[in-house]
Amino acid sequence: MNADPLAMEWGPATVELYSPERGLAVHVFNHDLTSEESVRKSIRFAIGRVRWLRLQLPEDTRHAVRFDDRGQVLASAARESIKSALAPYVVGVTFASERS
Repeated sequence: MNADPLAMEWGPATVELYSPERGLAVHVFNHDLTSEESVRKSIRFAIGRVRWLRLQLPEDTRHAVRFDDRGQVLASAARESIKSALAPYVVGVTFASERS
């Protein structure tokens, strides 16, 4: 099923961190990222969520995504796939398992 995320009812805007001073909204997802299918679903969810929040927050708000992937064995190709897919929608994607 490839429903348009903006046609779904997401409810009121909720974001883990929003800084009007910085114009930044940070989304944190704790998803299973251990299979290709779960990565595809997470990408689809993240894009939909960011697109929905864009309608709720000020127009110039930038969005960033953090995946809490602690305890998962995640291939670097999966990380790159996620980052590449989300790049048109967000200013950055990070993973909790990556060292800053």
